[in-house]
Amino acid sequence: MKKLIKNISEYITINNLDIEIINKVFSKEEYKKGEFLIEQGTRADKVFFIEKGLVRMYFINENGNEINTYFAADNSFITSFSSFINQHASAEFIKAEKDTAVYALNYLDFKTNNDFMIKFRTLFVEQNLVCVKNRLDLLQTSNAKGKYEHFILNTDKKIINGIPLYHIASYLGITAESLSRLRKKAFLTKSQEK
Repeated sequence: MKKLIKNISEYITINNLDIEIINKVFSKEEYKKGEFLIEQGTRADKVFFIEKGLVRMYFINENGNEINTYFAADNSFITSFSSFINQHASAEFIKAEKDTAVYALNYLDFKTNNDFMIKFRTLFVEQNLVCVKNRLDLLQTSNAKGKYEHFILNTDKKIINGIPLYHIASYLGITAESLSRLRKKAFLTKSQEK
């Protein structure tokens, strides 16, 4: 719970009453590798704060391929945002890629109108909008090399090292072969610099 409180307090000012509310409304849950936090077609009724672990968000396209849309590791929030906010069926899966411990906040508590939850909701929506905008900008304006470099520079090492390359390629919107070539070039360039 300390990590969750610390994470929230980095963005909004919280007091002792807010901490009491956090302790009351967030509940600890654990997922084994391969288990789903949310499944496609079900309603996302929780927001998850990852205390420790690694999860992947994806959907399955019309060709039956998994298209990755987000990865999250320690000290980050995740949910199927549209499903959670609108309370309709999720188009995405959220799956534990490693054993994962989370603190979960359910939708009814999220909608409570106390001072803390109003601040938290605003923060949550703002952070998700920024995340979506950054991802769209990256996908629309960068070539494969630019996408890969941005990913490496701005992504938690736990994600880089814990997610298979073909999932990262899907997330970046490039082929696994292209990603493999980019990684090889980056490795050769670093080796030449030494």
